[in-house]
Amino acid sequence: ALPDGRQLALNSNLSELLGLYESEKAAFVANAGTLVEATTVAGVQDGSAKLPLGLFSHSDQQLHWQSGLPDTRSPSSGWGGRLAEIFAELNGVSGVSMNISLAGINLFQSSAGTSVYSKAVGSVPGLLNWDNPLPGYVARRQAIDSVLDAEYQNVFKKSFVAGTKEAIAASKEYSDALASADPVASPFTPANSISMQLKDVAESISARSGLNKKRQTFFVMAGGWDHHSSLDPHPRMLAELSQAISEFQVAMGELQLEDKVTLFTASDFGRTLSSNGEGSDHAWGGNQIVVGGAVNGKKVYGDYPDLA
Repeated sequence: ALPDGRQLALNSNLSELLGLYESEKAAFVANAGTLVEATTVAGVQDGSAKLPLGLFSHSDQQLHWQSGLPDTRSPSSGWGGRLAEIFAELNGVSGVSMNISLAGINLFQSSAGTSVYSKAVGSVPGLLNWDNPLPGYVARRQAIDSVLDAEYQNVFKKSFVAGTKEAIAASKEYSDALASADPVASPFTPANSISMQLKDVAESISARSGLNKKRQTFFVMAGGWDHHSSLDPHPRMLAELSQAISEFQVAMGELQLEDKVTLFTASDFGRTLSSNGEGSDHAWGGNQIVVGGAVNGKKVYGDYPDLA
């Protein structure tokens, strides 16, 4: 129930998320969207409000959510990257960034003073057969090492060699940290792509000591929510999201880190409440999820709109 007495409900496929909400480990942020300044309906209608650029554009809104700077299309950093610069001194020396992404290089975790360690699900970035003991692979590795160890005058060659060496060292450090960490026993559903991304996140968190980390950020992505022509996939996708979040929270409990890890969602924009025939169109405010043991849960934050 909302403070004004209105009753809200979740889609029936969000049963796990409802359980987290009822146990006060999940909350919702209602009607949230990018803002340059506090905005009223009157300000939008008379044109006096300063609105985010490209308000109903996927690419623009992803840019704004990740940068926290909705009045520019050329941000130099993301707010996760800026936070990482502040928290960097809390971590030890490591070749693996505190910012780990399962969805490629992204703006959210990027800044001039930090980097993103990007990896594919279920694998460690590295050169193919780099540690293969067979003589042919050993000879190839020695040849590559000799190229990397050479002195170059060209600044581009120097930069490329330095980056390659750092990547090789980071790959070994990450592999060794995973090998020495306690395995995550909690099950994750293989057919659920969000679950498998979060499984990697849980394993990386378990390996934090080997990576000299006390602070980390993680970036995962789930696409396909742009339901213009049909809402048929929507219940299934909600079920996958709910399942993945629940499995991750169970894993954090196993690692005794429920109170130290917080998961939150961010999405381009909400959808129109009116139908376009078989689906819905781009809107502005949407509802986001925050989950974790430290969350002041079983609450809906923000003003849920009057559907009338």
